[in-house]
Amino acid sequence: MSKRGTFGVVQREYRTESGVDMVIIRWGPLGWITPVKKKDCKPLASRYEAKALKEAEEWLRALEEAE
Repeated sequence: MSKRGTFGVVQREYRTESGVDMVIIRWGPLGWITPVKKKDCKPLASRYEAKALKEAEEWLRALEEAE
């Protein structure tokens, strides 16, 4: 999973009282956990870091071009 270049693993999914779909991602060398909106994240196809990084960079480039 990536949120604008931050890679992590989904630990849990939930919906807020106001109906927003959220995920908890665990990321970084210390295993930080962060709640983020599910719509802001992109599941990556590859499990391997190099391939996932390339995929995420392409996604970020597409987002920047769209803005």
